[in-house]
Amino acid sequence: MTEQMKPPTWGRPAASRCGQRGLIRQVKNTLQASGTQSQIDIRADWPIHPHADGSFEWAEHADEGPAAHAMAVEDGRGSPFDCVAWYSDVTGRWWTLRRIAVVLGEYAIERADWFDEPISLYATPAEWLHASASGDVQAVCILDWSFDPRLIFKPGMIVKPSTTKVAARLRARHRQVTAPQYRIAP
Repeated sequence: MTEQMKPPTWGRPAASRCGQRGLIRQVKNTLQASGTQSQIDIRADWPIHPHADGSFEWAEHADEGPAAHAMAVEDGRGSPFDCVAWYSDVTGRWWTLRRIAVVLGEYAIERADWFDEPISLYATPAEWLHASASGDVQAVCILDWSFDPRLIFKPGMIVKPSTTKVAARLRARHRQVTAPQYRIAP
């Protein structure tokens, strides 16, 4: 393989410490036990093939399409377990390599709980990355909006969405998951 064709890889990128509860933690524990967790393939500025299910795969060659921005999603111990990728010209759309990452910035959620501080909720991984790089230690981005936000944010936490659109999306998702999944007969 020529030097031009080799995909660049990141050793340990600045990313979140993301370790979800319940099912997500079980998946990560399984990955860790099988030894595949530390073998996540992260490529910076490399083409991807996005799939409709929210996942993606890396392109074989650099000339297969536009380069995507990518970063690792790490667990609480700093080990990458998934990767999120997005195109800078496609607002509000991103894909994860393994489809197990739920949130960027879980360490911020734990920190906010510990210090009783509000969470800053950003709309996209790019906005989260910019806010984190600018010093916002409370930055969070929900990657999988199908996940129940009550399992992400702890009771009593204050969540400060970055925009009214993010606030509306969070409120709508909360109403959706708290609505009864059955009908009560008269």
